[in-house]
Amino acid sequence: MLTTVVGNYPKIASVRDGVNLRQAINDAEKNKISAEELEEICQKTIIRTINDQISSGVDIVTDGQIRWLELTYPMATSLISVHPGGLRRFYNNNTYYRRPQITGLISRNTDIATTEYRFAAAHSERPIKAVLCGPITFCDLSDNYYYKSFDKLAEAVADVLAEEVMSLIDAGCTSIQFDEPSLPLYPKKMELAAKLYARIFAGARIEHGLYIYFNSIAPISRTLFNLPVTFFGLDLVSHPTDMDLLRQFPAGKSLIAGLFDGRNIMLENEKSIRSAVDRIADVISGDHLLLSPSCGLEFLPQKYAVAKMARMCEVAKKLTPTQAR
Repeated sequence: MLTTVVGNYPKIASVRDGVNLRQAINDAEKNKISAEELEEICQKTIIRTINDQISSGVDIVTDGQIRWLELTYPMATSLISVHPGGLRRFYNNNTYYRRPQITGLISRNTDIATTEYRFAAAHSERPIKAVLCGPITFCDLSDNYYYKSFDKLAEAVADVLAEEVMSLIDAGCTSIQFDEPSLPLYPKKMELAAKLYARIFAGARIEHGLYIYFNSIAPISRTLFNLPVTFFGLDLVSHPTDMDLLRQFPAGKSLIAGLFDGRNIMLENEKSIRSAVDRIADVISGDHLLLSPSCGLEFLPQKYAVAKMARMCEVAKKLTPTQAR
């Protein structure tokens, strides 16, 4: 079976003499190091991140969102009329994010992730999956002081994301994922979500989809799988009962099964993973099933993130499509 990761990755190396990007960011903010020195450390960290994934055996890798301070950061700093605000808790984690403030008509001032994709692709022998914040989640995590409604803001966000998708495709990207942890919190917005994703991926002939973590898909299960995307990623660790909802999964689409806990250093038991995969494979064919962590691995120290990926890939190699039906 193929493997992938969700997105973000530890910014601090576990080895004592490794590069510490978080410390470098603090130093840059205090003018202790130059912008050029910070950029060099960012690049070294991205390359380390990619190499960690490849050496662990991950098939479809990301750049680890190393330049991102949080999920909303790239859009909060690259869109006109949007800027980072005060700190808020990031879902039910002991981490915080700078809540974006929308104060006017938004548009793309610069690309959101394309430059980062180009750098990562140039340093990876395996496909790079681009990851962006989904429109529903971005609206949920932002303060809107300009648009008349949630829907109007979401439509404006979708327009700039559609531009970014085309930019990524032009750069050679063949897989784009939108993180949508907030989507289950808005069951009445599923018709809107369908329109937004149709607009964002209009004409795109690449693998494209969304990943939902932390929250159960139960409130939106009847309509989620009808969204116009080619794959879905689900956190099946936080909400294992969501596996029961996969009976409605459509043929021809792929599932990224988040069965490896991205917030726990303990390594998964192979037997339990096999059991879960067998259960999923009753409704999803093996060639449309991938394994992944349940969420980004930035919650773990680097050495445990590597161990988690290595275990995932070790188990995946033993699960051929025929075994997974």
